[in-house]
Amino acid sequence: MISAFANGLGGSLFFGVDNDGVIKGLDNVQNVCETISSKIRDYMDPLPDVEMIPQRINDRDILQLKVNKGNYTPYYYVGDGQRIAFIRIGDESLPATAEQMLRLV
Repeated sequence: MISAFANGLGGSLFFGVDNDGVIKGLDNVQNVCETISSKIRDYMDPLPDVEMIPQRINDRDILQLKVNKGNYTPYYYVGDGQRIAFIRIGDESLPATAEQMLRLV
């Protein structure tokens, strides 16, 4: 998803919130931030511009990972022996087609 947001208009991921929007909370926001930072460094090329914004809602801690629109597209997920640029279509992140890759370059 991070690749797709960076290759598009940007977007946010919320940690500690389930798919139905129910706030579950996080036990250790700092640890989650460090884990996410590490994964981004390990699996993204180039590194996207992201912001991690801790929030407290109803006495529960959540984390907003804001991915800004990228200036150096395409942004790739590199892992599992793959190098794939994703794009966002509706609420899905899909591998970019050859035509979409040309627009990103």
